[in-house]
Formats: sequence, C-alpha cells, structure tokens
Amino acid sequence: MIDKVRTLNQEDWKRTQIRMPQEQYQTVVDYAEKNNLSLNSAVLELLDKALDSDSAVSVNDQSISKIADKVVERLKKAP
Repeated sequence: MIDKVRTLNQEDWKRTQIRMPQEQYQTVVDYAEKNNLSLNSAVLELLDKALDSDSAVSVNDQSISKIADKVVERLKKAP
C-alpha cells in the first residue's frame, strides 16, 4: 500500500474530478466521517485498499449483514 505520509507539495498531485452514484458518494462520506478523514483522504485510502493486491477480503458478521441488507433493498426495488 502507498505510504500513509502524503506529500504536502501540490505540484506532486494530479487534480481530477470524478462522478459516482449518489449512494456510493454517501457511502464514502460515511466512511470518511467514521474514520475521521477528509473526503479526499477517504477516497485515497479506499483506492489504496482496493488496489493493494496483498489485501485480503474481510468476511465477518457485520460485512455479511451489510451485504444481505443491500440485497434486500435491491430486491424491494425490483419490478
């Protein structure tokens, strides 16, 4: 994973803009608040985790419950 210490020199950064579904945006906002991070830092941390090939998927009761809740929500919305 990329070193947690990030440079403060703005010339070393690439400024970009992304679009994402509102629900996903809210999930990132919630993650940032839960982990006391700025939105930018949360996005960078989540990208680092997703791109880290050595990271293992954590399966626990909470993650299974969250997945089940999302499945139920989508089934309720289905025609």
